Amino acid sequence: GTYAFTVSAFDAAGTYSAFHDYNMTVNAGGTGGTGGTAYGSIDFESGITSPWQGSQFFPTGTLQPQAVNDPLNQKGRSLLLEADYASSLPTNYTSAANQQTAISINPQYAHAGMDGNGNVITTGMETWYSGWVMAPSGNVFANGETNWLTEWHDTTGGAGPKSSGMFAFGGYPLTSSGTSSTKFLFRATVDVGGGNYQNRYFPGNYSDPNLSAPTAPSFTLGAWHRFVFHWIWSGGSNGQVEWWLDGTKYASYSGQTQAANDYYSWAVYNYRPNVTGSSKLYYDNLVWGPTAGSIGFTP
Repeated sequence: GTYAFTVSAFDAAGTYSAFHDYNMTVNAGGTGGTGGTAYGSIDFESGITSPWQGSQFFPTGTLQPQAVNDPLNQKGRSLLLEADYASSLPTNYTSAANQQTAISINPQYAHAGMDGNGNVITTGMETWYSGWVMAPSGNVFANGETNWLTEWHDTTGGAGPKSSGMFAFGGYPLTSSGTSSTKFLFRATVDVGGGNYQNRYFPGNYSDPNLSAPTAPSFTLGAWHRFVFHWIWSGGSNGQVEWWLDGTKYASYSGQTQAANDYYSWAVYNYRPNVTGSSKLYYDNLVWGPTAGSIGFTP
């Protein structure tokens, strides 16, 4: 089950100094690991709680992340991330400026190349991540673009961004023939040798998302979808990333998944180019841990 608890701190004289709230999920077991305790989870029944942090970026500035009732009445409270069209843009931005609303956790909480004590780990840290996402009927995605849903964001900079994540690829196919639908795709930014970082798209391990889209799962509007990721964060050849959507595996990559001394925050987004029309994305039951069993998943 999922448990909420508070840790309080006192100095040597017994004087209270601080507290921190935590959520913990304990599972009985499962394959793909030994089960046990997740690192953390959030179901938004009590709102957006620590260590998650909300943020809203240009251009709207007003649509903050919030916990609301699930419009499908299936999950109680859930996270709403909303973006809308900016009719006027500051003069220092172009019409291609993005809309972004998100919540995130820092690398030491995400266990993405950094342990809970803040130590960078590049020798094969294994972490599993799970969550649910829903877009209601009529949601507007940018066609032929990366509408980001969840991402592990490179936090150290260096030689360009080295971030990986799942996005909605809007309006595929992009021609007038056939039935247009939005697809789920995963982009892994990986070192293919000698510090040469490339974006690889899944399903299929392609360099172009248009090649992955034909076999990618559709983003059915008005329905909840579960995503699961298995990362082995490594600066060597023993790294790995796997991706499941609604129980079906769509990606498996082995190789270097972590740049030297790099580490990553984890976020869920509504992040799209500045297109006309409203976009509302709902998220729920985010959980992450050291094994598949710890997040309640059986590969």
